[in-house]
Amino acid sequence: MTMFTQDLLNGVVTDLDRAMHETISLYHPVVGLIFNKTPAKMRASEHNWNIAYRGPGSGRQLVRGTVLPGGRRNFTAQARATVGAWVYAYDFDEMDIAFSESMDEVGIVIEGQAAAAISDATNLVVDQLLNGTGSEGTGGLPTLNGDSSFDPTADGSYQEDGLIQFAAPASQTGTTFNVVRQGGAGGIPGHANQFGEVTSVAGIGAGGGLYELMALRMQCSKRGNREKVGMPDVGIADAVSYQNYYERLAERVVPIVYRDGSDVPEDLGREGLVITRGFTLHWEPGFDPDSAPFTAGYNGMIYVLTLKDLHPLAFAQLSPVSGTQGVKAKNPLSSFLSHRRLIESQDTLGLKATLLGSWGVAMKNLSAHGVLIGTANP
Repeated sequence: MTMFTQDLLNGVVTDLDRAMHETISLYHPVVGLIFNKTPAKMRASEHNWNIAYRGPGSGRQLVRGTVLPGGRRNFTAQARATVGAWVYAYDFDEMDIAFSESMDEVGIVIEGQAAAAISDATNLVVDQLLNGTGSEGTGGLPTLNGDSSFDPTADGSYQEDGLIQFAAPASQTGTTFNVVRQGGAGGIPGHANQFGEVTSVAGIGAGGGLYELMALRMQCSKRGNREKVGMPDVGIADAVSYQNYYERLAERVVPIVYRDGSDVPEDLGREGLVITRGFTLHWEPGFDPDSAPFTAGYNGMIYVLTLKDLHPLAFAQLSPVSGTQGVKAKNPLSSFLSHRRLIESQDTLGLKATLLGSWGVAMKNLSAHGVLIGTANP
């Protein structure tokens, strides 16, 4: 039998986290583009900010005898985002480790189980963000799917619909970030995401795939304070939608492949279609607009996002740590999810391991983001 220590196990898991980082972030575009952004480390569960929907003053023509208009007016609403916490727990079989013939075999046993855990945890979190299924306790983490909801407190006190709704801004109701959307009673002007619909990806003009995608991007830019956050730079598509754009627009767009590091195999990369300068369309394997949380037949979908306006949030207390408190690791969700210290189980022959983390998101200009449906139409 081979003797082992927790330091050995922690070392193997840490090395594995680093090795899998590039592979998973390429397979899941939202991991590389969104989750790997450095979050604001919060001591409290809520992040608050003001949404300004008009300028604070007023203008007037100046003529002889003009009286200057009054001073500052309040055209702001206080918004909030709440961070949710999540844990993914699993066991190592101590007997498999103990009867290994060499330290190399120990590493293989640990690596196999830890790799499966990292992959499964990543899939669950990505599924919640894009589809809002709430599987295995992820229902407290944010989702983009406006047909679903999330509740970081798990007691109903902060339950909100998903961040992207599938209707024109004037028809969007409910609250997002604790502020009533534009179409609701007492709603805030401009507090809504943009919306578009495609009738044929191959079509030319209104209803065509390229026309509607560019029109939506321009609306996000126009309504979303372009001078502050820029134009939308990323589209996240389901498989059929991506294939449609690739096939129908092959002569007009440029396919590219990202490789984030030298350890990534030459045949693996995060492919994207450069639709125009500064905007890339990606296929996300975890995105399924035909899944149960979506309540209508949208016939394909593309989330159009402005990354500069996506502000990740995390509990400072649950950030990756080092030393005796845990394993500091650059795993696929390095800013969100971290392997913690492996704890010896008291009731089984094994070691318990956890991927522990927290995540929230603030969109301070909701109108800088949008969604396009009907993108599965050829």
